[in-house]
Amino acid sequence: MIRSSSSWFCKRLDPAEYRRSFAKEGLFGTTVNAGVTTMSYVAQTLEQWFPAHSFYDGGSILFKAIDAFRPGDTVTFTGKITGKRVEGDRKIVECELRGVNQMDKLMGIAKATLILDE
Repeated sequence: MIRSSSSWFCKRLDPAEYRRSFAKEGLFGTTVNAGVTTMSYVAQTLEQWFPAHSFYDGGSILFKAIDAFRPGDTVTFTGKITGKRVEGDRKIVECELRGVNQMDKLMGIAKATLILDE
């Protein structure tokens, strides 16, 4: 609150400016992508080839970040199938996805186990 001679009023704080100034004091010295957002990118990449239930119904995704995604980064995820197996009536597919930024720097690696119903 700022006291004026005639009244009280609140100073509006720009949330974006607050986040930038707060982030400067943090580990990376700038704003960075949140891990939950990165997992969403990985899931969206997988959902282009597999139904969502294949990793929610017994499957798994693990992402290991190598560097933080910073403002201005363009990170492209590509993937490959690294293994297939059958356990009982479940068909299981193992995948690896790599996130590479616009400078061809590896930003992180995801490993996924997908349970297929067909």
